[in-house]
Amino acid sequence: MRSVILLFLCSCWFTVSSQETKIQQKLRALQREDQLEEWIYVSLEEITAHPGTPQESLNELHRKLWRAPNRSEEHYAYLSLLSTQGYELLMRGHILNSIDRYEAAYQHYLHFQVKEYDIVEYVLKPLSNNYTRLGDYDRALYLQEKSLQFLLTHKENSSSIAGVYSNMAISYRVVGETTKALESVRKGLNLTALEAQASVQLYNILADIQYDDNEWEQAGQTIEKSLRILAQSKKAEPYLQMSAFTTAGNIALALNRYAQANAYYLKALEILQQHFPQRRLREKAAIYTKMGLLKAKQKQPESALNFFRQSLHILHLTDPVSQKQRQILYGDYHLVETFYEMGKSSHALEKRKEALIYFQTALLSADKMRLEYGNNRSKERLQDYLKEVAEKAIQVAYELHEKQPDPALLQTILHLSESSKGRTLWEQMKKNERSLELKDQDSLFSKRQTLQRALIYYEKSSLEHSDESLKQTIGDLRYRLSLVDKQIRNKYKQLIPPHPANNMNKENLPFHRVLSFFFGEQSVYLLEINQREVRRVWQLKDAPFIRKTVWEHVQHYYNQGPSAMINKPEAYYRDSHALFRLLFKDVPLSSERTTIIPDGVLGFLSFSSLITRDGAGGNPATWPFLIRLTPIDYAFSLATLQPSVPHREAKRFAAFFIDHTASGQNSLHAMTYESKAIRKWTSGDYFINKAANNRRFQESFHQYRILHIGTHAYLSGEFKEPTLDFGEEKMYLFELATSFQAPELVVLTACRTADGLLSKGEGVISMARGFKALGTSSSVAGLWNVNDESGAALIARFYEFLAQGKSGSEALHLAKLSWLEQEQPTTALCLPYYWDSLIYIGYDQPFELRSSTGNQSFYFLLLLPLLGLTGWLIWRRSTRQSRVLPLKNHRS
Repeated sequence: MRSVILLFLCSCWFTVSSQETKIQQKLRALQREDQLEEWIYVSLEEITAHPGTPQESLNELHRKLWRAPNRSEEHYAYLSLLSTQGYELLMRGHILNSIDRYEAAYQHYLHFQVKEYDIVEYVLKPLSNNYTRLGDYDRALYLQEKSLQFLLTHKENSSSIAGVYSNMAISYRVVGETTKALESVRKGLNLTALEAQASVQLYNILADIQYDDNEWEQAGQTIEKSLRILAQSKKAEPYLQMSAFTTAGNIALALNRYAQANAYYLKALEILQQHFPQRRLREKAAIYTKMGLLKAKQKQPESALNFFRQSLHILHLTDPVSQKQRQILYGDYHLVETFYEMGKSSHALEKRKEALIYFQTALLSADKMRLEYGNNRSKERLQDYLKEVAEKAIQVAYELHEKQPDPALLQTILHLSESSKGRTLWEQMKKNERSLELKDQDSLFSKRQTLQRALIYYEKSSLEHSDESLKQTIGDLRYRLSLVDKQIRNKYKQLIPPHPANNMNKENLPFHRVLSFFFGEQSVYLLEINQREVRRVWQLKDAPFIRKTVWEHVQHYYNQGPSAMINKPEAYYRDSHALFRLLFKDVPLSSERTTIIPDGVLGFLSFSSLITRDGAGGNPATWPFLIRLTPIDYAFSLATLQPSVPHREAKRFAAFFIDHTASGQNSLHAMTYESKAIRKWTSGDYFINKAANNRRFQESFHQYRILHIGTHAYLSGEFKEPTLDFGEEKMYLFELATSFQAPELVVLTACRTADGLLSKGEGVISMARGFKALGTSSSVAGLWNVNDESGAALIARFYEFLAQGKSGSEALHLAKLSWLEQEQPTTALCLPYYWDSLIYIGYDQPFELRSSTGNQSFYFLLLLPLLGLTGWLIWRRSTRQSRVLPLKNHRS
């Protein structure tokens, strides 16, 4: 029997070998005859006839060509070869190699203009789809635009054009360009002679966009049009049917039409089971998640959990709380939603420990998902959602800690608070790193991003294709990614470290006292961190009331000018003390330096001038301000309390002053006084008016350790970009993104440079935040309109203390105290409006300054008595001058 089997196997091997020999002989003969076109088509037949062709052979096939194509027929055949390679490599799960082949085909087509070849169908369409799979929507949209131009030029049929409009609408929707997405849909629907399938696809997308915008009734009407067309169509594509029913279910669920939603979901599942029994697993899982959400809304948490577990089971996440499965967790919105809803249902069942794990897992998946979003708007929308998840997680951890105190739970709360704070800022800092690629002609950053996106794609693909080759590909990608990360770290020493939320251990925490706020929708949480330990967490209930109180206080007493404070100082005293008690009622005061990390609307508030004791008011110079008890500085998050890499050979100080008197609009008359006052304490390079321009500033940005900026600054444009006003020139901060170094300290003395737009989870988007994104360690900036003369006097004292060796935070603290202690022409000047606008943000350190008086120590010692007397007289004179301060002039 064995000999028979052996004989049969030998016969099969001989037959296969003979066939391979014949094909190889034919290919060699074609090569000898220089029949390139025929050689390519024979090779393609072999690829399609043998799906198991090794990846190496498939990927290297084009390199076996003995010469380049030189006739139109050969160019056509060569494009067919490249596109077939792209398709086959994608089918085998090798998306990066697939992209390489499609890109090569596109470049070949552009160079040789092979007019007969359908470049849209065979190259541009699959190539753009590959980029959307990787989350590179910028490249996908570029290719989709090219496809549209080609189809419109060649007057192709309407349905083909509508297909491109559909893909563009999807891409625009993902990156947050809703207006452009709607425009693409409407252009598609306006085409004549549309096939049913094209219309359904466009209506489905339109309904999804309306659903995202909470226009549920309108979305319902749109999806009904799609369903009616499907009912009349005999050849409806199953995936489109499933999508329509799923969207209809989502809309019905949003409108609380539970029975209708359930019916739509069941129809969608029926189509998936019938047409895609072993595929479209993520779509199936997403529907089960929605059905679980339906049960949760009906107050049936146990039933909801069963649906959520079924969703995870489809995704092969049978034990999502295990450490092993959490390590291989990938980023996916539906996965985030599933874990979040599981946490809520578990919390409803009072299973708090399980709920906390589910919330943490949701945030872990979301953290990986952020790599797929290249658009800030998309990330900000995601940030809004994650802030909600983090608040629920903090609530559960706080409840567990209240029931049974555990330091590990306090650390968990800190991690949750940090993970939701400053993420978009930190990502902007990382994005600025990629600008080095443009300046340095270095592709390492784009390689890293491509590998990261490919890894996410393969991890998702492994759900449906769990073969060994895919596992090997994932392992290979992780190894390649680690090598690229190492190269970047070695080459660019100045790059920022990983976000501490990813590795929140004691080494990441500062030694001094930090009070960090988390501002949720229901509650505000205040965390005290000291000596690298989380000491305590307070829950401040009724977040809406706190938000309203803080906002009204800031608007009334600061943003509308000083009149409210001047006219009714006793009212300010009372309101400020009430606000202090609202925020710090149970918090023990301390004389040590305190860094405050505000969140939400608290980012508009200066804490130093809060009143700490009840009283009747009186002379503002004697009021019990918080600054009298503790020095206070600020940070955007713990992640941003890290220092930038010191300059090795940088100049110390440069100042830019523009008084804008030439323009006659919004003149900054105090800039002259400010520049003279600063010159008393530090020498450096001073650029005044015309000398202060874009070119000089860009050159100076990476050359100096301290930059002082005295000009208008504001947010401008659609995306509210931080902007410096250099007279006739405007500078957007993103223009500085290619700088290898950033100043260690930026001093911004214009109005409201720490003020700006409020972004959920990010705090205030300000000019100071913009400089932090560029890599500066710290900044001094203003929260409201700074009085010209008082601002100039305070900043002069700041430099005086800085020159004495004080740290940045301490220097500003002492400057404010000295303002309160010195005699003023009127007691109104001791009101916080005049002295507390400027705040110190970021890493605290001393800054070496070169004294403007030189360094002639020998002569100084020789003439010490005379210099002492002269110095005393100068100080007395400058003190008298600083007391004459008008109350009306402000910077803007």
